[in-house]
Amino acid sequence: MQRNMLSYPSLSLAVAAAIGAGCSQPPVLSGLDQPYVWSQESESLPVVPVDQRPVFPGVVAKDLNGDEYTFPQAFEDRVTVASIAWERLDQLKVDTWIADQGDFESALGWSEDNPTAEKVWFVEFPTISRRNAFSRWFIDNGMRSGIREWDARARTITLYTDKEPFRAQIGIPNEDDIAVAVIDRKGRVAKMVYGRMTPGTKKAVLDAVRSVAAEDSRS
Repeated sequence: MQRNMLSYPSLSLAVAAAIGAGCSQPPVLSGLDQPYVWSQESESLPVVPVDQRPVFPGVVAKDLNGDEYTFPQAFEDRVTVASIAWERLDQLKVDTWIADQGDFESALGWSEDNPTAEKVWFVEFPTISRRNAFSRWFIDNGMRSGIREWDARARTITLYTDKEPFRAQIGIPNEDDIAVAVIDRKGRVAKMVYGRMTPGTKKAVLDAVRSVAAEDSRS
């Protein structure tokens, strides 16, 4: 599904109108409880051990259908693949992952013929600095105008948050590229890769999904 690029407005326009399974020995981020910074080499490494995974930040957000989610609680009892994007043109890279959305959703056996099997939750998080209510309305309606399908709106959950501490908590060092995370059933980030989907990053994410799903969900 190809989007109208106006569906992801740049922050500058909004302001004007409304007023990388794990990482080997990464550097410690000063002042943080978790030591991981996901590097570009994370693709080739195993998932992070359960007791060392950074927890997804607490944030309340709505999808483009208006349904509200509270994170990290919303991740409970399901495995998630989430793209995290920072600006409008990032959507071109996110779309390379959306093209194979069905492969990720069915990685644990789910299909229309087997609806009782576990379905991976595939979501995208446009991540934007905190805004007032009018600015959020303006941005969200701009996105909705370019996304007609209910399913596409349902998977698009805009995070309005303080971006620097958000990135620091889950170990994303900058906004140079999109990140794609595998998140376990307790809201912990088990794997991170960067950029547009390649055969290598797709395999890394699928392998991580299966590895996380095989874990004891009570861990």
